[in-house]
Amino acid sequence: MRIEATFFGQVQGIGFRYTAFRIATAQHVNGYVVNRPDGSVFLVLEGSSASVESALAAIQSHFGGYITEGRYNTDCIPEGLGNFEIRHHG
Repeated sequence: MRIEATFFGQVQGIGFRYTAFRIATAQHVNGYVVNRPDGSVFLVLEGSSASVESALAAIQSHFGGYITEGRYNTDCIPEGLGNFEIRHHG
């Protein structure tokens, strides 16, 4: 399963990428997270349905007070990404 999510709000400068990394790694989910120039954060999660959904729910719960909008694409084909990583350019 693959989910691509873009989060808007006060989502940069609060440890979003590092927390997403910690959560995804604990859930054994592959993918990446990156800050975008427009102030949003883009997240890709790949793995088993249960792991991806659990990681996404944990991220949303942790940052619920900072996220004003989330856009989700669940109609994605997994690309076989490696370990979860923080990317620094988006």
